[in-house]
Parts: sequence; C-alpha cells; structure tokens
Amino acid sequence: MSEVASSHRAPSITKATREFWDDVSALLEPSKHVERPIHISSMVFNLLQSCMGVGILSLAATFQFSGIAGGAMVMIGTGLFSFYTMKLLAVSMVVSGTESYEALGEYCYGRAGQVTVQVTLLGSTVLGLICYLVPLKHYIFDVLRHLLSASAFESFTDHSGSPNLCLGILMLCVILPLSLMRRIDSLWFTSLLGFVIQLYFTLMSLGYFASNADKPLEEVVCSEIHDNVLHGGNASNPSAALNSTGGAAPSLAAAFLHASGISARQVDHPTEAIVLFGLDFAAYCQTASICAASFCCQVTVFPIYREVRRTDSIKTSVAKLKTAAKVAMSIATLIYITAASSGYLMFRDITDQASSILACYDPSDPAVIICYFGMSCVLIFGFPILLLSVRYCLATFFYSHEYLSEGPLKLHVHVLITLGIIGAVTGVALCVDKLTSVIAIGGGIVIPFFGYVLPVLCYVRVMRMHGEDGDPGERARLLEERLAALELCENQSPRSPRCPAENEQYIAELAQAPLTLGYAVGGIGVVVWLLCVYGSIQMAVS
Repeated sequence: MSEVASSHRAPSITKATREFWDDVSALLEPSKHVERPIHISSMVFNLLQSCMGVGILSLAATFQFSGIAGGAMVMIGTGLFSFYTMKLLAVSMVVSGTESYEALGEYCYGRAGQVTVQVTLLGSTVLGLICYLVPLKHYIFDVLRHLLSASAFESFTDHSGSPNLCLGILMLCVILPLSLMRRIDSLWFTSLLGFVIQLYFTLMSLGYFASNADKPLEEVVCSEIHDNVLHGGNASNPSAALNSTGGAAPSLAAAFLHASGISARQVDHPTEAIVLFGLDFAAYCQTASICAASFCCQVTVFPIYREVRRTDSIKTSVAKLKTAAKVAMSIATLIYITAASSGYLMFRDITDQASSILACYDPSDPAVIICYFGMSCVLIFGFPILLLSVRYCLATFFYSHEYLSEGPLKLHVHVLITLGIIGAVTGVALCVDKLTSVIAIGGGIVIPFFGYVLPVLCYVRVMRMHGEDGDPGERARLLEERLAALELCENQSPRSPRCPAENEQYIAELAQAPLTLGYAVGGIGVVVWLLCVYGSIQMAVS
C-alpha cells in the first residue's frame, strides 16, 4: 500500500486523544516531541475549518445578487480557482525549497517580496482574528439570553454580565489553551467538530425549506426583520440584537455584505420570484467578493506542508496536499451551494436584508439556538488555526527562515508571541462593536490579492528561475546548491524525508512544467481581484 493511500484512514478517537496530550506535553518540552505522519483526513478538516467559517451564513444572499444558477457557477469557479492556487503554492514551495509564505516571497522577489507577504499576511489574518471575536461575544451573550430564564439572565447582567465579559472568559478558558498548540495537526479534532456544525446548519436549512416549501410567500416570515418591524429595531433574536447594538457581521465575508447593519425593510416575507441568473454586473462582483473570502484558505497550506514534510518525502507531501485540497474544496463547494440554495429558495429577496440567513429562522426553535451555539464554536475553533500563521509571520521579523525551519520556538518566545497576538486582537474586539466599511473595502482588496494573485506571481517567478525559460547561469547556481545540500545529507538514510535522491528527481520534473497554466491562472486571478475590489466597494457604499 502506498504512503498516500495508507494516510487516508483517519486515526481512532483513542489514538487522536493520546496524540493531542502528547502535543500538550511537548509544549513545555519541545525536544521530546515525536513527529508522526499527518493523515489526509486531518489536512482536509483543517483546510475546511480555515475557509468554512460562519461566512456560510452570508452565502444565501449571493444567490439573491446573481441568481441561483449564476451564484452556483461563481461558487464552483471560486472553489476550482482556490484549489489551483493551492496547487501552485505547493509546487512553488517544492521547487524553491521554501516552507513558508514569507520565505517564498523573499526567494522570488528579495526583501521587497518578503515585506509584501508579511504586510498582506498580517493585515488579512489579524483582520480575520478580529472578525472572529467581535461577533463571537454577541453570539455567546445572546445564546445565554435564550438559555437562561428571564430572572437568571437579569441577575447575570446586574452582576456586570456583558458580551465583553463572555469574550474574556472564553479567551482565558478555551481559546488561549487551544492557541498555544504548536502543531496544526493537534487541532484536527476541533476542526472536525467545526465541520459537523457546518453540516448541521446545512441540514437544518434543508429541513426548514422542505417543511415550508408549500407555504404561500406571505407566510414565510424572516424573524429578524419581523421583530424589527414590530419593535422598531429592538429585535429579540441573536443576530438582530447584535445589529441593533451596532454589531458586527458574523464573518469577514459577511462584513463585506452587511458592513453597515441590516437594511430598513418594512416587509418581513419574500415578495419576488426565484431568479436563475442575475443581470446586474455589480451584483456578480459582489458575489465574487463574498465567495473569494469564503474559499480563501491558502495561508493554511504552509503550516500543513511544514508538518507533513517532517515525516514524508517531498513527492508524498505534495500528493497528500493536493488530495486534501481537492477534497476540501469539493466538500466546501457542495455544502456552500446546498446551504445557500435552501436559504435562498425559502427567503428569496429578503436574504440580503437580514444580517445573516440564520437570523431569518425562529430563535425560539431549539434547533436554531443550537445552531447559534454551534456557530460560536466554529468561531472559537477557527481562531487558533489562523493564529498559527500570524505567530509564524511575527517570528520571521526576529528570526531567520533557517532558524525557524530547524525546530520549534523556545517556550517563552512561543508563549510571549501568542499572548501578544491574543492581547492585541482581544483588546480591539472588546472596544469595537461594528465592522465599518473600511474593513469591507480593506478585506476586498487584501484577501483576494493575498489568496489569488500573489500565489501565481510567486509560481511564475519560481518557474522562470528554475525552468527552461530561466537564465542558464542562475539555473546552474541553483543546481549546484541542490547538489551541495544532497552531499551534506549523504550519510543519512536514503529514505530521509529531507533530501533523498528521489526528491531531487521529482523537483526537476516539476521545474520543467510549462508556464501556460501559471499565466492562465494569473490572468484569472487579476480579474477576480479587480472584480472583488469593485464588488466590495459597491457593498460598502450601498
């Protein structure tokens, strides 16, 4: 059985628990950490958790923008494009011999390239961390409002209970311990739980649609808009309460859509027929902007690849990564289309009026409250995965790539950087209750560029340096460096994952790949980026 095939089987719960506690003990003594093969299932769930945040709650509105068929086509195209950019990143890392986005940027474009990657990575990921925490505090606070009795909740608020207090307790008791994990593979079980929650929401949406399919449109009521109409904006469901306090959208993708809160609408039920294809160009740009943010998980490729390379050869590592990316993007696309279509077919033209599709469902239904709590867990589980990339990026300001590739950071450095990141983003989240249009515009510019343009620029540069189009002298120098590295490892086992002979042959094969795909994907990436910028600006000013 091949290495890739044998890695498809997920570890048992007992084994996974034992491995998790091994990672906890290795936090204090990293020298005792034992490297183990990374299962493809772990990679799939971590990629899914990275891209499938609560932005799924905004996707039904994209079908209102561009039609159910048009929106589905945009989602499928975005999923395919995300897979190809991750594939190009994997090839770029292999051919260049780098294992991080920062090192790849420096390899391709020198110091300017490294700084560009550092700035865009920090900008997009720190913004993402804040967008996790701002809605989280409101979600948890409003879940408590519905779970506790009126007298118990009043007593809680009388004793300084608030969304900020809920966030502070969660940060200390749950998010901080998870964020201290050194390996992304240690978080695969929480990523699995996050995926189960997304699946639950999708099934709940399908169930609601099936049970209401025969109702007249005037009987299909959006709970949030209905409460706003009755109570003048003092809505009783979690998302409405979040927005009535100037709250944040439930994710960066949702921030694009509702940066200014819900619209003033006086009709609480759908009134328009189902649209197959939208005819408005700006609407398709808005759809592209939301979908681009919802599929963007390229930054997670690097910590996954670094860990896979510790135990597998280059060829096996790339094969695993490609398989995981293909499976993850396929699952994400299927769930996105299912959840978005069921929500749109039920609520139609009011999907873009509520703060999220979840806010349209009746919060008195226990299934809906469970979903609110589940989405809070999705935010909690996604935070540590994104923090991994922020922590590594900050470490590159103080340490060389060679030092970082030798092993884990010292405990005090690891803890200090983690605490610094958590302290900074938590401080902002405690002070902010509204994600403004500046975030919507910034996200629309930074995220698509970072996820869909920069990977192609790096790929084309690497392939031009190493491929047939490269400078002969430069190619000879690079080959000499490779041979010298192999010579240093000649006393190691031939199956050493770091530099066996078959790795060098595989690298040479990748380096000879034609640049046609890179140029084609690059052209599409620039177009997607420009569409996202235009779409996010349109949503911010609307």
